[in-house]
Amino acid sequence: MATSAAPSEDASAGRRRHSRLRVHLPARLITLDGTLPATLLDLSFRGGKVVLGTDILRRGASAVLSWGPFEAFCTVAWTRSCGLDFDTPLQPQILIATRDLADATPKVDASRVAARSWVTGGTRL
Repeated sequence: MATSAAPSEDASAGRRRHSRLRVHLPARLITLDGTLPATLLDLSFRGGKVVLGTDILRRGASAVLSWGPFEAFCTVAWTRSCGLDFDTPLQPQILIATRDLADATPKVDASRVAARSWVTGGTRL
């Protein structure tokens, strides 16, 4: 009877522990300094990735990620975009409901939004 050993820390370095659910949902990141609008790009049991407007958070900052009817306490893990580590893992039902929410949300073509903003003078290239 063969037993499988748990992977060592070195073997999993640089690799995600859980697969990511790719979504594009409106979200909010609530910090001690205020509430920031965000777009949730991906989600897993242990974390997620959001894009913020022009705000940049410091690594290690505590926050609450809010999307749809869900919230999760988290810590900023990295700041290119914004990577989040959840304080407690999400339940599988939340990931399934988030996938359903993403499927029901109309898709917005980001290039069209950027082009419209540029044409109306809102963005410089």
